Amino acid sequence: MASAGNIQAIGSGDINYIRNSVKATVDAYDGSIQLYAWDEEDPLLMAWSQAFDGTVRPLDDIDGELMSHLRYPEDLFKVQRQVMTRYHVDSAEAFFGGTDFWNISEDPSVESATPQDMPPYYLSIAMPDQDEPTFSLTTNFIPSGSERQNLVGYMAADADAGSEAGAPREGMGN
Repeated sequence: MASAGNIQAIGSGDINYIRNSVKATVDAYDGSIQLYAWDEEDPLLMAWSQAFDGTVRPLDDIDGELMSHLRYPEDLFKVQRQVMTRYHVDSAEAFFGGTDFWNISEDPSVESATPQDMPPYYLSIAMPDQDEPTFSLTTNFIPSGSERQNLVGYMAADADAGSEAGAPREGMGN
């Protein structure tokens, strides 16, 4: 990841639009691919669907069994957590001073000359306002510029789409 001061490019820097608007499935028996519109209001998906009519099936076509296997996209979560390392601050002084920036925890299982980010993990956890655990995608943050791996932030995304045909569980929209 390239960076200069407070400006940071993700990947090669060629990403300018990222959404969770399509779910793709691959049939394990014959390799066929099905695309389902997850966010039917996404403008690029609407244009693409008009250009390639019939390639993206409506959300209503996802049956309950398939819905129960859908998860929050790990790559989208990685981008969001990278953005969160800087944009969690709530004052201009802290942002432009860079005094409260975070890093993603290092992966202790990878031996490398350059530290590798810890991958996000799927866990069943109950957040403070929940009575029951939910299947979630999680990550940890540590202070930027610190030698110690002290936890300063924790982020989780609900990864359970539900099991009702054609309808994601409440809160699992885009």
